[in-house]
Amino acid sequence: MPLEAQIIAYNNPIKVKINEEFKLQAGQHVYLKEDDLKITFISVLTDTRSGNETNSVLSGNAEVLFIISHEGKETEACLSTDKENKSVPIKNYRIVLKNLTPYPSESRIIFHSRYTAGLIVKRNLEKIFS
Repeated sequence: MPLEAQIIAYNNPIKVKINEEFKLQAGQHVYLKEDDLKITFISVLTDTRSGNETNSVLSGNAEVLFIISHEGKETEACLSTDKENKSVPIKNYRIVLKNLTPYPSESRIIFHSRYTAGLIVKRNLEKIFS
């Protein structure tokens, strides 16, 4: 089983290693050809995280919607930046949301296309059947 998978984003092939973080912008998708796994970053549904200029004690949360396709089946996955719902199992994989940038700011509006998700694709040791 190779440690690298071919991933295509906007027709630009890039190589990432399984278990290593990669970046995906809103509207983009990646495709792991050898395993027929496609991850599409649809949108940020909510973002209540505190920006750098605020002194909030609460970290807030962002909810990010992805469509994950594997072997012809599509699944919606809403992943969060908080400790819960950070990952989703898909067959013998686990897709993990590591971070979301940029942080909200009182002084500027974040357009949808500016969001970037840091993701990791992990192989599960045990297959999950769904």
